[in-house]
Amino acid sequence: MTTLRMARELALHFDAHLDFLHIRSDPAQLLTSGATFPMGAGMVVGGVVDALRQEEEEKAKAARAHFDDFCGLQDISICDTPPGPGRISAAWHEATGAEADLLTAWARTRDALILRPQLPEGGFDLFSTGSILLGCGRPVFLPGPIESTKPARPATGTLAVAWKDTPEAARAVTAAMPFLEKAKKIVVISAVEAGDTTPRHPERLVRQLGWHGLDVEGRTVTPAGRSAPDTVMLEAAATGADFMIMGCYGHSRLREFVFGGFTREVLRGASLPIFTFH
Repeated sequence: MTTLRMARELALHFDAHLDFLHIRSDPAQLLTSGATFPMGAGMVVGGVVDALRQEEEEKAKAARAHFDDFCGLQDISICDTPPGPGRISAAWHEATGAEADLLTAWARTRDALILRPQLPEGGFDLFSTGSILLGCGRPVFLPGPIESTKPARPATGTLAVAWKDTPEAARAVTAAMPFLEKAKKIVVISAVEAGDTTPRHPERLVRQLGWHGLDVEGRTVTPAGRSAPDTVMLEAAATGADFMIMGCYGHSRLREFVFGGFTREVLRGASLPIFTFH
């Protein structure tokens, strides 16, 4: 529900169309990948595949019912063509295969992607999240902690920017400009650690955003017994930030990825919803 609430909140400000993608696992592929079976096991395996397919069918039906209920309650039009200005619309899609690969490919032809948080009943782990972030080429929203008893965080409230002078941070700010331009307030936060050789210069970004007529201030914080990510997140929370914008630091090599320390720590436990871009 956290992911759905974020999708609606973001869509409200842009009359957006929401594509909901439900991905089914392929039971046959799961059973046969790297597995060997003795002679005579065909009927047993076939029965398992049928049971798994039935389970996937039930999951798909439940997910579709949840989608229909959500759209009905939120007055969201379900359609495949633009409904016209002033309306939020949505469409349901299904695919079968490797979840991270399919979602990465879909995201490349969408304006942005919202990834559900990792929960006991499902969600993407750190490796899969990283693979999608580094491979989709689009901004990604991470909903952050589950706050089912609280109103959805406003996408145009106070936005924090985790900043240092790097291409990744600059690209994230550029990608986030549609949200920054609608924000009530922007706080640019830089953390300076002992021995840090990377320049921060938050005042330069503050000045540049000021030329857009935005309400923006800069803050430089020094970790005191905490990591830089924790320090930035605490400062963002202290300013009342509703979202945090940050660059995604890492690189892909074949199907593996390596994250920088900041990105890795934030993905493992962000206390705010995150807008990130690689």
